Amino acid sequence: MTRDVRWFVSAGAVWLVAFAVRGAAQSPPQTPVAAEVSTSAGVFSAGQASKGEQVFGNICQGCHNTAGFSNDKFKETWNGRPVAELFALISESMPDDSPGSLPMPEYVQVVAYLLKLNGQPAGKADLPVEVDALKKIKMELKKED
Repeated sequence: MTRDVRWFVSAGAVWLVAFAVRGAAQSPPQTPVAAEVSTSAGVFSAGQASKGEQVFGNICQGCHNTAGFSNDKFKETWNGRPVAELFALISESMPDDSPGSLPMPEYVQVVAYLLKLNGQPAGKADLPVEVDALKKIKMELKKED
């Protein structure tokens, strides 16, 4: 089988990309993804969680109470999962009468508040609003003994 081999120069790196006769391409090497960060490392600020508590009280508390977001079932469900998944669920489905209607920073503030409710420590920096950054943060929620 004949292959058409082309060389590409990109940002000082040389990539060999081979294209098979049938058109199937081989991918260049992937850049390694940065190591995950744990929520136990202080990934949100105290101020951000405080703002999240206000948003929760003003918007969420009409339908939800905090007990449902800090019990063992919640911790079991979300432990080990990326923060991005919790953020996506909340930002895409809440509030119930107008999903996705809050500004993204307010959704992140609510997530920071939920992390605080689950015993996660505050750090110096705010939880990022960027989904790609949230994908790298793993929730470590321990059930009550």
